[in-house]
Amino acid sequence: MLDALQWDQIRVCAKIGMECTEVDPAKRPASMKHIIDCLAEIECSTHVIPAGGTRELLLVHPSVICFPFEPNKAITCPLQLTNNTDKHVAFRLMDNSMESSFLRLPLYDVVPPNTPYTLIVTTQKKEDLPRKYIIDVILQSATLILGDDDHINTFRSQPDKFFQETGNDVQVVKQKALYTLTHIATSFSKPILSTVKVHVYVEMHLSCLDTNRAKQWIIIGDENGHVGFWDYPTQKKVDALKVSASRVTCIRFIERKQWIVAGTEDGYLHVYSYETRIQKITSLRVGAIENLESRAAHTHLAIHPTQPYLLSVYGFKVKLWDWDVGWECIQTFENEELMTILRVAFNPNDTFATASMDCTVEVWSLDSPEFIYTLVGHSSIVNCLDFFTCDDQEYLVTGSHDQTAKIWDLQKMMCIHTLEAFVSPVMSLLYQPDLQILITGSQDGAIYLWSTRNCGNYSCPPALNRIIKVGCAGAVYHLACVMGGLLIGKENAVAIIDVDDVNYQEQPTDKSEQQLSACTTHHAGDMSKEKAWSKSKLLDVHLLELRFPYCPNEPIPCSLHLTNNTDENVAFRLVDKSGKSPWCFTKLPLCGIVPHGSTYTLTVTMKEEMKLKEETDFDLVIQSSLLGDKYIEVFNDQSESDTFFKEAKLFGNMVHEVTLKAVYVQYGDITSENISVKYNPDSLWSLDAHPTEPWILTGHNSGYARIWNNEMKFLINSFKVSDQDAVSCVKFIARMALGLLGSSLEEALHAKRHRQW
Repeated sequence: MLDALQWDQIRVCAKIGMECTEVDPAKRPASMKHIIDCLAEIECSTHVIPAGGTRELLLVHPSVICFPFEPNKAITCPLQLTNNTDKHVAFRLMDNSMESSFLRLPLYDVVPPNTPYTLIVTTQKKEDLPRKYIIDVILQSATLILGDDDHINTFRSQPDKFFQETGNDVQVVKQKALYTLTHIATSFSKPILSTVKVHVYVEMHLSCLDTNRAKQWIIIGDENGHVGFWDYPTQKKVDALKVSASRVTCIRFIERKQWIVAGTEDGYLHVYSYETRIQKITSLRVGAIENLESRAAHTHLAIHPTQPYLLSVYGFKVKLWDWDVGWECIQTFENEELMTILRVAFNPNDTFATASMDCTVEVWSLDSPEFIYTLVGHSSIVNCLDFFTCDDQEYLVTGSHDQTAKIWDLQKMMCIHTLEAFVSPVMSLLYQPDLQILITGSQDGAIYLWSTRNCGNYSCPPALNRIIKVGCAGAVYHLACVMGGLLIGKENAVAIIDVDDVNYQEQPTDKSEQQLSACTTHHAGDMSKEKAWSKSKLLDVHLLELRFPYCPNEPIPCSLHLTNNTDENVAFRLVDKSGKSPWCFTKLPLCGIVPHGSTYTLTVTMKEEMKLKEETDFDLVIQSSLLGDKYIEVFNDQSESDTFFKEAKLFGNMVHEVTLKAVYVQYGDITSENISVKYNPDSLWSLDAHPTEPWILTGHNSGYARIWNNEMKFLINSFKVSDQDAVSCVKFIARMALGLLGSSLEEALHAKRHRQW
């Protein structure tokens, strides 16, 4: 069986032979030296330069880093680094080529003594197989002196300077990283772990996540208030909604109720059911941000494993909610120092723990508003905490910004183990009871796996089994169990690791549309709703013929009426499929939401520089889709509307389309009812309609107010109200024949009698 390097030698020789037979001389090898250089590139791929001694500090496997090429896809390959010494070893992995082919290089970290370290190296997406498909990669390693603070601080803050100053004590391993064809790579590659697969789960900036074992879903919240549902066996997005305009800071499944609860940065909880279709249940105010000294407060949540209780944290208060009594807040907990609380975790025995900004952990009982006791030991902020049971003994584990994790004996109320194999803050924790493994995630993106088989033995601390680092940017903020494995949430990536075999499956997410797919599976309720409306239109559109009264050098408006025939909210957008809208219309696409049983009037305006055209110049379409409770407010911008309709099609949801015609007519050929708006280039800030006269009073950004005749469609008069600011408020007082006008900066009101107009 040929190894990877031999296969590559054959490939390069064949490539050189094909180039030599090119008809075009310019495509042939430039010289004999060029051929020799190509062959020299694939000589021995790994070369160790033990400048720091004859013994290798890190054993590296495999000798060749192979990336089975797939177009427009980031490719991963695990690199095993084993430290068989009794010292900590710092390393730096670099790409020696002029143009980097990797997502994140250089990569730096520390391998503890006698520990295997798995580094996942990830390439950038490329459309075609790179011409230079053999890349020089250099691994530098040096002993890290733990007792020397300056030595350690230099590596943490300036790793390049650290290796430069270490000089001759640095060992260098030169390797070859090469792109291979997928079918060739699988014929000879022997993975160092088990299977390496790529999955895509996230298309957004990740803010928080949770998993549902029954549905096999991952739910993800982002910084823009969106929530996405992903089916992890199929690696497809199955649904999405928007719960708030604020960032989703925490999200939880309540599986036994088939609910999700989302906590947002503005101090609210939003509860939704997914039993048949996504339907909003309630929203709760858990705290007011204006009452906090710091505006960095986040909502954090914990669900009781058996009772109908939810704990919410916001600012310095913890609230206990009972959903069986209409989501009533039945208890409020508050620490004495009014210190901001960051995290909360439930213990099944009806106690819970909180982590505060003052570096302490407090343990509480559900029956009392005062804490039972305080655990002190960390020297910096506690970022995460979790309860676990090992050998019938209850423990609490905490992770801190002081770069340690601590295990606490709850009966003795003391720290029994401190885990110190970190070079960056501990950001997340998870315990795997079946494997008796404690998993910690750090700010530098590394995952630490600790054995807790002898956790009760105070003289035998948990042993570090392995370190795994995902080679893409971001801290490990989220850990959760999926299908017997581990799901890891970073800033812009989701990874899956089978902890038993340490199988790795990962894919960074950079909003690539080509990497995203969606499942067309529907909830039963969604299907029934859509079937009910499949034979009729969601929106009645009037008129189907947009009649633009042509007038040279003047913008031309035309009104469109959309009537919602359903008992749910309907999202719409008006698009021009011809692609000519940027040159013809003042703003297109137009989008919005039509409430159930309502009529929405949409004004489409043609640009003033347009000349008379034919009706076939445009392909105008009104698209509509059932919205339900998926958006709590109108779309923030056009991109949000585009995302909604894109996902509706991907999920297989019904999207109705109504084709419109755009017709230009002369003023004499059109009745007055077709013209409902008179365009004015001065931005409108306020308006009012007279109750008895056919007048409209408008206030404008320029400080002017204008009076319009609504029947005759012309301007009656205009006058200056303010020299400094817009006219922010206008009002008719008909019984006194007055118009009242206000401007914000001058904080003044101006009154004019009708006869002055």
